[in-house]
Amino acid sequence: MAKRGAKVRLHYRTLYEEAKAGVKQNTDGSRFEPDLLDALAILLLGHSDPQAEARRRAKQIIDTLARVPGELPDSDGDDEDEPPGQLWLQIPGINERVKYDPCRLVRDANGNIIEDDKQTLAFAVADHARSTENMARVALWNSRKGKMLAHFQRWVLEQMQSGRTSRLTWGDCIRETGALMELSGGNEAHDPDAQ
Repeated sequence: MAKRGAKVRLHYRTLYEEAKAGVKQNTDGSRFEPDLLDALAILLLGHSDPQAEARRRAKQIIDTLARVPGELPDSDGDDEDEPPGQLWLQIPGINERVKYDPCRLVRDANGNIIEDDKQTLAFAVADHARSTENMARVALWNSRKGKMLAHFQRWVLEQMQSGRTSRLTWGDCIRETGALMELSGGNEAHDPDAQ
C-alpha cells in the first residue's frame, strides 16, 4: 500500500509541477491557489481516463456520504449548509448535541457499507476504530508540525540576530541545520533543486 501511495504522490507531484509552470509566481515564490487549480484541471482533462475518473468520483460520493454531519467546517460560517430538518443526538456523557444523519454511510472492517440508522454493533466498533486511528495520526502530525515550527522559528530568529535578512525559507533551514536526510538513511541531504 505504501509503494502505491508513493507512486500516486509522485504522479501528483509531476502533474502539479507541470501545471505550476504555467501559473504566475508571486514575489514570495507562492502561487495563487485558484489559478493553480484551474491550470491543474485543464491539465487533468488531457490526462483523464473516463473509467478511472468515474470510479474516483464514485468513491468520492461514498466517502462524502460516510462523513459525519458537521465533520467539515460550514462553507461560510452561517450554518446554512445544514440540510433541512437536521437531526441531533443527545447522548448521556456527551455534554453537547451531536449532529446525526440516519442515511450516513458506515463501513465495517470487512469492506461492507450500510446506512447509520441500520448499522449493527460490528459496524459501530469498526467506525470507532477508524476514528481512533485517524485521531492518532492527526495527533502525531500535529506534534511533528509543532516541533518543526519550533525548529524553524529558532533558526529564523538566530539568522536574523546574526544579520541575515534573505533566504530565510524552510528549505534553507532544513538544509543548513542538517535536518534533511535521504530516505536511505544516509547523512547527506538531498537538495531537490539540484540537477
